[in-house]
This record gives sequence, C-alpha cells and structure tokens, in this order.
Amino acid sequence: MAINNTITLIGNLGKDPAEYTSDNYKNYVGVTICVTDSYKNEQEQWVNTSPQWFFVSFLGEAAQGYARNFRAGQRVKITGKLSAYQVPTANGHTETRLSVIGRKIELAPLPKRHAAKSTAEAAAASPSNF
Repeated sequence: MAINNTITLIGNLGKDPAEYTSDNYKNYVGVTICVTDSYKNEQEQWVNTSPQWFFVSFLGEAAQGYARNFRAGQRVKITGKLSAYQVPTANGHTETRLSVIGRKIELAPLPKRHAAKSTAEAAAASPSNF
C-alpha cells in the first residue's frame, strides 16, 4: 500500500503527552509540537521564522504506547498524515479543518548550528492553551 499523504514535523514538544477520549469514545494520545523554520538572509545570517504549533493525535495501542515515552522540551521528529474534517460554523455553514494523525515519533538531533542551544527553550515558550 502506498502512503501518499505524509507530513513530517521536527521540533520540540510543548508538554508531556496526554491521554484523551474522542466523542466516539476512542482513546488517543495527543502531543503538541513547536516547529520553527529558518533561512539565510542576504547577509548570510540565519533567521528563524515565527513558531508554529501543531497538535498531533496518536491512535492505536502501539502508537499510543510509544508516544507516552516522550517528555516536554524534547526535540522530536513526528511522521504522520493530514486528516480533514468538517465543523459547523455559527452562521450555519461548515468549514474544513485539518488535523495531524501521528504514525511515528522519534528523537531528533539538533541541527549543527543550534547544537549549543538548550531544548528547554521551546518548552519555556509553550503557550498555556497547548
């Protein structure tokens, strides 16, 4: 089976993994990950983009068990897929939202240019609603 819908996120976990129950009573483990891209500007200096936060759900016993082994602040690589779903709006229409369904999570090394920075910095900057 080909896997054509793949997303890879590399960043720091905002909080420890947490267990949730969906509306249809299925258990899953959720994590938040902060991703910041960077690029070289015209002066050849590295510039970080604004942080982006993603919520990732891990379904199934194996994925849930594996995701529970990680902690806030750790730099991780998450591979998964995007899932679209419809949500009713206040004006009676529907809007499409995207979620990330995790397939795999593993530790990720820091890029060489950032190796001296602490991975705890991202956890300290975690917004309270994540």
